[in-house]
Formats: sequence, C-alpha cells, structure tokens
Amino acid sequence: MPNRFPARTLSGLAFAAVLGLSACAKTPVPSVPAQPGKSISEAHEAVRICGPRAPAGGKNAVTGSYIGGVLWGGLIIGPAIIAANEHHIRANGERRAIDKCLEEQGYTRREMTPEEIKFLNALYGYQRQIFLDHLVTGGTLAGFKQEYDVQ
Repeated sequence: MPNRFPARTLSGLAFAAVLGLSACAKTPVPSVPAQPGKSISEAHEAVRICGPRAPAGGKNAVTGSYIGGVLWGGLIIGPAIIAANEHHIRANGERRAIDKCLEEQGYTRREMTPEEIKFLNALYGYQRQIFLDHLVTGGTLAGFKQEYDVQ
C-alpha cells in the first residue's frame, strides 16, 4: 500500500504547527533596561541610541523566516505561514536587535512583575520616575516600598 503522506508533507505540517504555536506566544510584558549604577535617564538615552537598530533587526528576522519557511514548509505553505505571522516575527526581531544593542552597553532586560506594573500605573510624574529609576538600578517593588515607606 503506498504511503499517503510523503515525508515532505509531514515536515510541512510540523513546521506549520510550530509556527502556529509561536504565533500564540504571550505578548511580552513591560520591561526596563537594568544596570546597577545607571539612572532612568541614562537607560532612556541608551534605548534612544539603540532604537535605530530595530527596523533592520525586524527586516532580518522576517527575511530569515521566509527563507526558513521555504526550506521547511515548501514554496507555498512556508511563505503563507510566515506571512500570517509576519507582524509577530518583525516585532520580535526588532526587540532582539534593541536588546542586543543594550547588552553591548551592559544592560539586561528586566521584565516587570504584574504587581510592579500595577503599582507603576498608579503613579504619576516624579513618583513614577523615582520608581522606574529604582527598577533600572536593579531594585524591586518590595525594596522600593521599604525604602520610601510606601504601602
């Protein structure tokens, strides 16, 4: 009895499943570039310097994905799957490019906890800047509340 599903079809289906799952990946949480001894204004300047690298990083990620899509999913299925996920792929490529640039300057991405996001969203003006400054230097919400006697 002949094989009804050739290996190429199975590899294309596997590729589609992997890309489908990657499209369902969670949205990145808010984060700050962290480096002990740096301030929020220094981190802001570092992000401003790294910003121009984002478009090239996104474009490279999309281009690489289309090439990989053709290799793994064929000329029709691969590019179709990539096209459906292009925005997500581009955004991740841009994020990685900025992260790489910040790492070259000694920063790491510090993802904020849900409690920190809620606390930050309740702050305004100078209080917000002080809290972000605290996070950039590597601090935590608990440490901030203790240091500034906040409830």
